[in-house]
Amino acid sequence: GPAPPTDFFFFLVFSSNAPKHTRPPESMSAVEQQSNVEGERKPIRSHGKENEVYVSRNSKTSATVSHIREALESQNEIIIRGVGVAIVRAVEVALQVQTDIPNVTVSPNTSMVSLENNTPRHAVEIKVTKN
Repeated sequence: GPAPPTDFFFFLVFSSNAPKHTRPPESMSAVEQQSNVEGERKPIRSHGKENEVYVSRNSKTSATVSHIREALESQNEIIIRGVGVAIVRAVEVALQVQTDIPNVTVSPNTSMVSLENNTPRHAVEIKVTKN
């Protein structure tokens, strides 16, 4: 068929339904950028436990494995936690830990957790223990 008019093409390219922010994302803090994702909810969790590592869907596997390696120098057990879509990333981290760090045992456990708005979500807790 005939090519669409260029005005129509211009309209499609430059009219976006993307959400508009009051400030550009680069001027937001990391916490603001993370909470800016629509529908994202934080799990209810205890803070301040040295032996717990919380994995998000954006966590870098290699950086998390390095963190766990350092933590295992002073701890006998590390707990890797992931909720929702982060479960896959938590399992990837645990498998990489098992491959990279000698003499560790990895024990997974699944459960349901409640989020801030009482929405139940699937969760994984993976214990990494020195042998």
